[in-house]
Amino acid sequence: MTAEDPPAATSPGRARWCCLRLGDGVRGRHISVYYFGAFMTVGVSVGCSTLQPFLMTSLLGLGADEQGAIGAAAKSLGEAAAALLAGGAGLLSDRLGRRAVYACCLLLAALGLGLLPLSRGLAVFYALTAVSFAGTGAAAAVMVAIPGDYVFGPDRGKANGLVAVANGLGAVCVGMVSGRLPGLAASLRPFAANRAQGIFAYGALAVAAAATALTLGCGLAGRGVQRGGAAGAGALDALRAGLRLARGDRALVLACLAAAAARSDGQIAFFFSQWCVSASLRAAAAAAGLSPDAPLPPELREAAVQRGLAHSTQCVGLVGLAGLLAGAVWGRLADSMDRAATLSVALLAAAVAYAALALCPDPFGARALVVALLVGLCQTGVVVSSQAFVQERAPAEVRGLILGVFGLCGGVGQIVSTFAGGQLFAHWAFQGPFVWVCGVNLLVFSAGLVLVPLHRCGRPPATGSGVLLDGCGLRP
Repeated sequence: MTAEDPPAATSPGRARWCCLRLGDGVRGRHISVYYFGAFMTVGVSVGCSTLQPFLMTSLLGLGADEQGAIGAAAKSLGEAAAALLAGGAGLLSDRLGRRAVYACCLLLAALGLGLLPLSRGLAVFYALTAVSFAGTGAAAAVMVAIPGDYVFGPDRGKANGLVAVANGLGAVCVGMVSGRLPGLAASLRPFAANRAQGIFAYGALAVAAAATALTLGCGLAGRGVQRGGAAGAGALDALRAGLRLARGDRALVLACLAAAAARSDGQIAFFFSQWCVSASLRAAAAAAGLSPDAPLPPELREAAVQRGLAHSTQCVGLVGLAGLLAGAVWGRLADSMDRAATLSVALLAAAVAYAALALCPDPFGARALVVALLVGLCQTGVVVSSQAFVQERAPAEVRGLILGVFGLCGGVGQIVSTFAGGQLFAHWAFQGPFVWVCGVNLLVFSAGLVLVPLHRCGRPPATGSGVLLDGCGLRP
């Protein structure tokens, strides 16, 4: 429980939603709209990653040997833009309210998605991919901060578990449907051309993102529920306090490292889709008696791409389904156990799962489907436990900014992992990105073994959140 939460004795009179006790001024409709936003935010992001191989193959005409490096470069640019925007979005959400900033971030994503299928060169493709990922990434940074405002402290682990459930449903429903949109459009006469199929698929995602932004703008609670906001402090004071706190609290250092691991775990949607499409193209070339990197006839190429996309959406859907099943379990563990210990267990489990995925020889085998379920179960634990941990440590006065720093660290981890994974994918093996992510989880787990005992021994008074906030004039 944070210092801003009222005593537990007052909790029986609180409004409830499902198994959660809500904060002052929060109603059931507010948190219902929030979970719908969590469902759509991740669903749109996964859908964008799932469709990227189609865009590179059918609209830009890139070969399988080029897609790993170019796709990773585009995603790295997007994550860099998202990382830069996440801290600013967190700070703005502290000042202007989560509702307005969350909705604006999704509108930015809708703009990028709507224009992406019009790309006719790599420069435009890179720029619009950056806009799309910046919007969804910044929206995710604000999304993570909201349970700290809406939910009573001891129930935040369960709240984040339900966020993971909503995220998993979004990945399954929106992500899987997105991967099948080009095939659906191809069956309709007005969308027979590849570019028309792209406009149909990306346009549907853009409309979904814009509709979600409108729903959030109308349905989330106003700024009044953000407890302990520093109304009289300037933005620079809040920025200075938040950054000093993030640097001085060892537990927050661990949380930010865990953010890098959690976002690195997001490689499954992007690189698994690339792996499936590339393996499908190579299998089609082998069946036609051609060398693996030889250009295929257009009809064989399109059939191979559609087969790879269909299988990748199935596997990514299994990951989301596993997250749906595991989210509530990890949330309860985070509330009932020491949250740092829960995070360490999740990191080790995720490392084992990604090692198992890296050892799969074929993405189309039954073994890959089973391992995809395991990956979903374990990576959900990293996401849920890291979010619950950082919300526990972040004071309400700068919660949005701290969560923005958390998102920034996650973005940096994603950028590094996407770049390294792209190089491994292009120059070593299709499973190379999963080896890298396994190593990232092991590295953060090892850091946790050093930082967790320091956290349990308590923080020195000079680095306590109250001292830092008082020093910057942020206490009401």
